[in-house]
Amino acid sequence: MVKDVDIRLDDLKKKLNIDLLGLVEAKSLDQVGSRILSNKNEGLTTDFELQDLSLRIDPWTRLESVKSIFVLGMSYYWPCDFDGAYKISSYARGRDYHLVLREKIQELKEILKETFEFSSYIQVDSGGFYEKELARLGGFGHYGKNSLIINKDLGSYFFLGLLFTSIPASKFIYEAEIDLSSCGSCNLCKEACPTGAILGDYRVDFSKCLSYLSQKKDASPYLNNLTYAYGCDVCQEVCPKNRGILSDVHADFKPKFLSFDDLDLASLSNKAFKKKYKDFAFAWSGKKVIERNIKILASRG
Repeated sequence: MVKDVDIRLDDLKKKLNIDLLGLVEAKSLDQVGSRILSNKNEGLTTDFELQDLSLRIDPWTRLESVKSIFVLGMSYYWPCDFDGAYKISSYARGRDYHLVLREKIQELKEILKETFEFSSYIQVDSGGFYEKELARLGGFGHYGKNSLIINKDLGSYFFLGLLFTSIPASKFIYEAEIDLSSCGSCNLCKEACPTGAILGDYRVDFSKCLSYLSQKKDASPYLNNLTYAYGCDVCQEVCPKNRGILSDVHADFKPKFLSFDDLDLASLSNKAFKKKYKDFAFAWSGKKVIERNIKILASRG
């Protein structure tokens, strides 16, 4: 059953209580593919990234019947004063965004089912498809020199989720004006990066990026530059486009922990740690990784 109606994306966004909702016609992200290959050849990629390029840029590898991709964005910015030595990155202080975004996408599916019969596929972070390019094409913002998408109202502090569907994009009323802004001559994130991972040409050497390395089990000499016990927000903190942005929007992302100082890590097994903190994004890395990071920070006094 498909009703002959046009649905406004703005109405869906309000129903879902999210900050951004875009729609992109399904197509291969060939330009991104060239960039990924170039970065890989220069050693700028990570072990977290899928090695099969088609899985990152061809939407039909996710859903054979795909015609459109919904892109959801939610702000997680809750500014607060730190109290502790072993800081947690801002994205991991509240409820795990994987859970929150997946619930929102499921809600969107249920709304769409009232009008359409369709197939679908959901991705929240771990699927590997290049979501930042879909956010750009969906009109969310422009790339920053730290490789994040920067939105005029939310800055770079927002999460992304994707819903691939077999519904034609023509069934919806929406605008997707591409943001042609740039960072101009600003290099504050490049200058502030503790390991020099930000290259200044809108590329990042993720083999040096502390946000990535602080989650990884393998040791790296760059970990000696840690400023957070989990993740890293340095490039976002210095970005002028993150000043005066919307904050305190979604209660799910209100910080429950700012640091690991008061968490009872020593008394928990790794299994117990993951069970107790299962609703937080930092739990998946495991206790040992976080204890290693804390040890490095403690050794510097």
